[in-house]
Amino acid sequence: MQLVIDSTGLEKYAKQLNEINRSAYPVAVRQTLNSAAFDVKQRTMPDEAKDTFTQRKPNFFKANSKVEKAQGFAINTMQSTVGFTGNQQAVED
Repeated sequence: MQLVIDSTGLEKYAKQLNEINRSAYPVAVRQTLNSAAFDVKQRTMPDEAKDTFTQRKPNFFKANSKVEKAQGFAINTMQSTVGFTGNQQAVED
């Protein structure tokens, strides 16, 4: 059995990666993290809340949650956070 691997496409892709702007990769990572955080805030959290909790105020999760977006260019320290804010007892508990 003979295995033939054509790596011309891989070499072409490696050349393209070497030619991109050095800020392109951190920007893509940051946008991905922020997009995922906003998806949790806008879709995932309200959907899970409907299944788990009794809804007395339909907009409670949207009104009291906040996204802290990823910033900077250091990929190792980049993070997006979704959480609750405010001084209400429901948020504190």
